[in-house]
Amino acid sequence: MISRERWQADVVVVGAGVAGLSTAIRLCQRVKSHNEAVESGKLKEEKLPSPTVLVIEKGISPGSHILSGALVDPRSLYALFPDFQEKKPPIEGEVISDPFYFLTSRLAFRLPYVPHLMRSKGCLMTSLSQFTRWLSQQAETLGIHILTGFSGVDFLREGEIIRGVRLGDRGIDKNGNPKSTVVYGEEIEAKVTVLAEGVHGRLTQLALEHLGLGKDRMPQSTVLGIKEIVQLPSSRLKPGTAIHTFGFPHDGNTFGGGFVYWRPENQVAIGLATGLDYKNPLLDPHHLFLQWKSHPLIRKFLSGGKVIEYGAKSIPEGGYFAIPQLVANGLVIVGDSAGLVNAVRLKGIHLAIQSGMDAGDAIFECWKKQSFTQEILHFYPQKFFNGWPGKELYRVRNLHQGFQYHRMMGILNIGLHTVSFGLWPFGKWPIRPEWSSLAPLSKKKPKIKIFSFPSSPLMLDKLTDVFFSGTQHEENQPSHITIKDPNACIEICKREFDCPCTRFCPAQVYEWIEEEKTIRVNFTNCLHCQTCEVKDPLQNIIWRLPEGGGGPRYKNG
Repeated sequence: MISRERWQADVVVVGAGVAGLSTAIRLCQRVKSHNEAVESGKLKEEKLPSPTVLVIEKGISPGSHILSGALVDPRSLYALFPDFQEKKPPIEGEVISDPFYFLTSRLAFRLPYVPHLMRSKGCLMTSLSQFTRWLSQQAETLGIHILTGFSGVDFLREGEIIRGVRLGDRGIDKNGNPKSTVVYGEEIEAKVTVLAEGVHGRLTQLALEHLGLGKDRMPQSTVLGIKEIVQLPSSRLKPGTAIHTFGFPHDGNTFGGGFVYWRPENQVAIGLATGLDYKNPLLDPHHLFLQWKSHPLIRKFLSGGKVIEYGAKSIPEGGYFAIPQLVANGLVIVGDSAGLVNAVRLKGIHLAIQSGMDAGDAIFECWKKQSFTQEILHFYPQKFFNGWPGKELYRVRNLHQGFQYHRMMGILNIGLHTVSFGLWPFGKWPIRPEWSSLAPLSKKKPKIKIFSFPSSPLMLDKLTDVFFSGTQHEENQPSHITIKDPNACIEICKREFDCPCTRFCPAQVYEWIEEEKTIRVNFTNCLHCQTCEVKDPLQNIIWRLPEGGGGPRYKNG
């Protein structure tokens, strides 16, 4: 019989990202301001006890698993911290210039006009991993406890009521046997559990499945973002410059785009996003990233530079109709876990902060009443969707779907949206699951252009790039990635799709071994983007959380 230690908390937040920390901060701010108002006589109510708020994070430290562009619409940040500039946040600048380019294989055409909903002027430039570390420090000053290196793997339930979470076991060897250092995952009892795990979170998926929170909603649509930080001998961009591109290297049937952002200390942040609803089973997003870097426009910003950091993450792009039910009894879902991203602006940090604030307000109301039912927690989605975040998401509700048909359809969709002041498109456009979009090679073998890349320190293979992510996993543990039916890889996937997992993974986790006719899983390379779960055409890959503390160690993500 396994003995598990049991901890007590009032609120447990799963994930020390922007949304989770904003939830915890807002709750504690509200309790503090309530008690100060009571003490001053402005409020004729009883003082409230301070809640015990516990934030658990699977990364080795806050921010180590956080990756983004990152341009921050400051609207919600000013609301969370009206004096945030006095708290010395790691803001690197403000977007002053945001040109948009359409790329062919050799040429670049600057757009004379960019629709307002795609502009970035006025956004704050930062490293989201550094910003998250700063946010965790603000949380700790309010008495919030942050535990790093702990994964939340299951719920504590009482019927349909969520009573907390169980943490993952630590110290299990690769054969599933306990080591001498074994610690069986603790159980954390809490009145409210906040899911802020990011896209495709383990507990969020359990909630959607077992509590029916995804009923009658569209499937989530996902984009794979690949990012590098490049150190230059001298800066080639003016401070505050944020360049965006579309077109090459993506064909007309593949959604995506790139960015080049100025950073201080002669650095640039570059990245390419590729929609995972692409059809070509031979497509490799990392290979597209190399093609994009070799384009004359991009190359001129990078010449003489060297890569100092690499990362990859999934971005939820399903939009308004893919957002699940956000609350249940004792449960709240915020940020990327809920798919709260503006699919056209490709921005979600401001929505993550605001969702955390609105969730914190709802939990505060529950704390006052000492009742944590779905009815009271529903104050959160009601406030979120009736406010500016809901209006922003509703306005772009069908715009990503247009790109499922062709790039020109997507552009036309955005154009009609602009001239109709957001009235177009009408209705509810469907989203197809990414795993179903690949076209079998037996029907029509796609053409793949062969590119020869120039010899350059910037043209790195996947394994070299993974080195710059700092990714580490304990090797003597069970693999967190399992192929359910290895025979299906040979009999179906190899024949019909030529093992697309060996290409869509940005970390070379999957490797076809010709001599053994099998797929080798190099789980220690994993960047936790979970592209494999999303894109595998047979849904034959199971991705679970590894031992806490494993994964990337981003510094400037």
